[in-house]
Amino acid sequence: MELASWTGTPSQLAATSPEATVAEKWCVKALGSDYSGKPVSYSNLDVRGSITSVVVTGGTTISYCLTDKTGQGMTAVIDPVKKVPSNAIEVDSAGGHGEGSTGFNYLVGSVGSDVKAVTLRDGGRTIEANIQNDRFTAWWPSAEPTGSASGKVVLTLKSGSTRTVSGDSIFPKG
Repeated sequence: MELASWTGTPSQLAATSPEATVAEKWCVKALGSDYSGKPVSYSNLDVRGSITSVVVTGGTTISYCLTDKTGQGMTAVIDPVKKVPSNAIEVDSAGGHGEGSTGFNYLVGSVGSDVKAVTLRDGGRTIEANIQNDRFTAWWPSAEPTGSASGKVVLTLKSGSTRTVSGDSIFPKG
């Protein structure tokens, strides 16, 4: 995947946009039998540079997908949204893929009802998460992917106040 065009702020996509249509088709095809013959829905559609990310739901199967315009990408089955405290977030799925110029991290999780924005910091990068339907998604290039955010995470609440927590604290305990 072409990561050089990455941006820290996602651009929201309409489900009918050309980028979304390509990503949706690629993801459903890549996931194959998990979605065969089932109606699917899409959420958390965004583009960062030339990479589109989307959450695909079909029946009880939910997946996170990243893809570029050349038909390269990755998919991961993820958990349903969890109920979390109103001023908190929790990671459901995380991963790191590739290395060097092709390496990246991703985080997918649930947000509390009062969380308006999530900003992650990792390796000198600032990453704004995409929030939709009580779920956040974020990905960013990393020469040595670990599947985590090593820096601080800033939660902006609907009241306008912020909470800063460590990247480790947003992962489930136990």
